[in-house]
Amino acid sequence: MRDGRIASGGLDGRVLIWDLHHPGVPLELGTHHRGVSAITTLPDGGVATGGDDDGRVRIWDPDRPGTPLELGNHDRGVAAIAALPGGRIASGGYDGRIRIWDPQHPGTPVEIGDHDSKVGSITALRDGRIATGGYDGRVRVWNPHYTSAPVEFGSADRFITSVAALRDGRIATGGMDYRVLIWDPQNPGAPLELGSHDYVVEAVAALPDG
Repeated sequence: MRDGRIASGGLDGRVLIWDLHHPGVPLELGTHHRGVSAITTLPDGGVATGGDDDGRVRIWDPDRPGTPLELGNHDRGVAAIAALPGGRIASGGYDGRIRIWDPQHPGTPVEIGDHDSKVGSITALRDGRIATGGYDGRVRVWNPHYTSAPVEFGSADRFITSVAALRDGRIATGGMDYRVLIWDPQNPGAPLELGSHDYVVEAVAALPDG
């Protein structure tokens, strides 16, 4: 979070805020039914979460615990969530759908497209677009302002579980083929393989220096 605190969501359903100066004493914002499967912090200090079982997309205000803004829900669980410029939120669901939510208009998401199966991960790019990886193995880039066909970067051997945006416009992914791949929009379909883990890659992140 911008103030140095940490937000977390667990399979116990709780959404917690942690203060580095007071370990062990979190602020509990509230709960989802059964589990939190996605979480991101927002520029205004809020926290957006997606529910693993209830499929709900919520925004929490750390100054008002227990009273989330309910944006809406997916037909199944929320697999991934990302903050977009201007305050909107992108989410990807177990139902494969990719939706854009405006906190000023709860309950009226814009559905920009879908994957053939579960959305594994979602991230915001510097130019305002979003990148997604799906359990169909595909890596796609979408314009959140239009319900148009995505830019198809290519597909991996197996499920894409994690996506991260690099500062130069390329995309890093990890997946169930154990590999860490870099996708270049100038050369779709031919990712650079950085290497592999001994098992499934659950998460990737971009460092500030690239």
